[in-house]
Amino acid sequence: MHELAVASSIMEEVMRIADEKKAERIVEVIISIGEFSCVVGEQLLLALQTISQKTKAEKCRFKVVREKGKIYCPKCNFVGETTSLPLKTTQLGGLNPLIPLKCPKCGFLGTKIVNGRGVKIVRMKLLRKSNP
Repeated sequence: MHELAVASSIMEEVMRIADEKKAERIVEVIISIGEFSCVVGEQLLLALQTISQKTKAEKCRFKVVREKGKIYCPKCNFVGETTSLPLKTTQLGGLNPLIPLKCPKCGFLGTKIVNGRGVKIVRMKLLRKSNP
């Protein structure tokens, strides 16, 4: 379950930002998961909820949004979304980046993924300490 390692990295960054901003509590974190990242959103949320216990993020609302992937076709220079998706993508938590994706313009199978592999923090909502 690599989602635990991903969640741990996300929490490190979230806590760093919260400390830098002198936040008392982390209210909400929105995370973008790329279509080609192979990260399962539900497992990532469970891992985040587990490792956030007894931290500033204990009651945080973690939300996951999917980022559409884009491909590049070196044969016809197409850049955009693919329409030929592998089967059983939900079991993989996205698309398997090892399966060749067909160019929707020319049908070439040697496309390259140019967007949608990553996991990133999109937005955070913090509750700051009030100054006396």
